[in-house]
Amino acid sequence: MTASEKREDLIGYQAAYWLTALRDDPDNEELQQGYEAWCAASADHAAAAAETEETEAVFRLLASAGRASDASVHAVPPATRRGRRFAGYGLRFGAAAALAACLALFMLPGIALRLEADHMTSTGELLTVSLDDGSVVNLAPESAISLEFDGERRGVRLLQGKAFFNVRPDPARPFRVLSGETVTTVLGTSFGVQLKEGVSRVAVSEGKVSVVPAVADGSTKVTAHLEAGDWVSMGAAGRVAEGDVASHQVGIWRQGHIVARDTPVSELVDELRPYFGGGILILDDDLAARRVSGVYNTADPIAAIEAAAGVYEGRVRRPLPWLVLVSRD
Repeated sequence: MTASEKREDLIGYQAAYWLTALRDDPDNEELQQGYEAWCAASADHAAAAAETEETEAVFRLLASAGRASDASVHAVPPATRRGRRFAGYGLRFGAAAALAACLALFMLPGIALRLEADHMTSTGELLTVSLDDGSVVNLAPESAISLEFDGERRGVRLLQGKAFFNVRPDPARPFRVLSGETVTTVLGTSFGVQLKEGVSRVAVSEGKVSVVPAVADGSTKVTAHLEAGDWVSMGAAGRVAEGDVASHQVGIWRQGHIVARDTPVSELVDELRPYFGGGILILDDDLAARRVSGVYNTADPIAAIEAAAGVYEGRVRRPLPWLVLVSRD
């Protein structure tokens, strides 16, 4: 990505986050004045603002119609007419601003997820859930579960994020966790599960668990049998990776820490995103691929990113309160 393209994407994301803030606090006159001043600062800012507002308006129309696939939307919001004044600049605001606006304004509220979940957490929030059988589930930020309990079965579906389970033994009713296309089965133990991009990562703190892909046709696939200190990543096709970890570090996020062991900076940033109420962009691909090790405090995710990036002379900037940029330039 060239310097010009990075600048264009940055302006697009700034516009999206300004609009998100205004939608969250529409009566804030100081915020409105700041947005207007930002728009007036340059024609590029104004163009990005216009396109972002237009994108939001179109998606609101689609959402109100109840079907995002309906292309027969003919209404033209005021932002469209204003945006045409800047059409000659040929900037790539469409992709960046549309992506940021759609994610920030429509995906993050998680309406569908809220309808499905029995318990869920927001940015930076930890939650302890006591189940009917005496088991306990800890939820990491931006995580969600639904419960499948009755007289004969004990089950939890991890819909998003991370959860740590402390399961009360009951030999007559195995405890099952469905995460993506993976099923984890235990009788009574402590373990953590993470669901990311369709892949489940299961790590055991105490006891034993079995992990197997959930196969719709009932066929058998290889089961991973884990003991304390073991972990496995598994998707629908089976085992992705496996290894070991200090058992006391399983679910260490409950104490406000993330442990990185030869971890790419990009993956560490991904782990810290749920603790920051905004966007974090790494603008340097080489920096994103560099590896770090250490213990990072989730109470201050920006300081944690600064510490990791600083190892490779990277720096962290916040052009907006809701936007963090990581680079080496």
